[in-house]
Amino acid sequence: MSSSKNVVILGASFSGLPMAHYLIKYLPADYTVTLVNPSTHLFWNIAAPRAIVAPELLGKNHADLFLPFLPAFEKYTAGRFRFVQGKAVSSNPAVNTVTVQTHSDNAKGGESREVVLNYAHLIVATGSREAGGSWGFKATGNGSHVDTQSTIAATRSSLTAAKTIVISGAGATGIEVVGEIASFYEGQGKHITLVSSSAQPLSMVPETVGKAARYHLEKMGVQICDNARVANESKTPGAGTMLTLSTGETITADVHISTWGMTPNTEFFARELLDSAGWVTTDKYMRTPAHKNVWALGDVTHWGNRKVSTIEAMHNIVTVNLLATINGKSEAELQEYKHKDGLMLLVPMGAKFGRATAYLFGMKIWGWLAWLVKGRTYMVELNRPLADGLITSGRTKI
Repeated sequence: MSSSKNVVILGASFSGLPMAHYLIKYLPADYTVTLVNPSTHLFWNIAAPRAIVAPELLGKNHADLFLPFLPAFEKYTAGRFRFVQGKAVSSNPAVNTVTVQTHSDNAKGGESREVVLNYAHLIVATGSREAGGSWGFKATGNGSHVDTQSTIAATRSSLTAAKTIVISGAGATGIEVVGEIASFYEGQGKHITLVSSSAQPLSMVPETVGKAARYHLEKMGVQICDNARVANESKTPGAGTMLTLSTGETITADVHISTWGMTPNTEFFARELLDSAGWVTTDKYMRTPAHKNVWALGDVTHWGNRKVSTIEAMHNIVTVNLLATINGKSEAELQEYKHKDGLMLLVPMGAKFGRATAYLFGMKIWGWLAWLVKGRTYMVELNRPLADGLITSGRTKI
């Protein structure tokens, strides 16, 4: 592969994987694509709240939670594509290089070495990880599907054994997680608590949406602690975890799952290309301001509203502008990214019909409709065409 005409993509999830397929198809024939990712499988982490409880309730396609994506690249011309399994550990945009620490799916075996990749253009789509611990909502361990599957199984075992469960964080993920747990274990004697930092769950949307979530959760027996945060967590072997809330109240939990916050996967990146919180800063063309051949998209960027629904617009801008740049177009001919902060939430709370709430297009949507769209299967059936390189995360044909 010629480094002078090599496009390196870091990350192969909802942002990076469709990007790789698109560029292989539409880049000039003398260009190559190198895809770097810790895993060989695409993880449909949208379904993680149910997978950590009872994956079989995802329906007939529940086994598609993790799907291998490399077979889909075999159809392309030899030499056009290269895959490196590992994580970026450093980068030097001044000389157009990124260093990757390789690994295999088996963390205890296989050769690990550092590989320096040269690029003409770099696309950063490394995403983010859980800020509150590793429960299986995002890739865990070395990032392989093996490690993440192990984490999900461990979380499920902990929930099965627990008598008291506390979920802290009442955003969309927190509501889905506590709803799935409460629904599956309803009537089985588990004491489940949700700690919400606001007066109402889902405080980022109108109160009526949060009230609907409260109704379903309390009907399933969930105790909700409003206007409270976990201020301190102290674990005692054999005695569970003592949580001290900002209100002064204490709760003892066998399992405490924190669902607040995300941490960007950018430790490898040049500090001057990040904002104060570690997210990649891009200009209106989705490039880093200091290096016009470094692009970024997805929830690794500084743009807010980090939802899967925002990726499609970013994908379109990066692909159009990257190809335009390679084909010699001027900056005046590039397209501008128009970020939308409007929230769209579909929040199921268990596998039973109708247990959901939603906010779409500036209004509260019927719970039964939200459940039909997302709550039946968490849309896991879309993972296969995405892993096969047939569609983008926005379901556009590639």
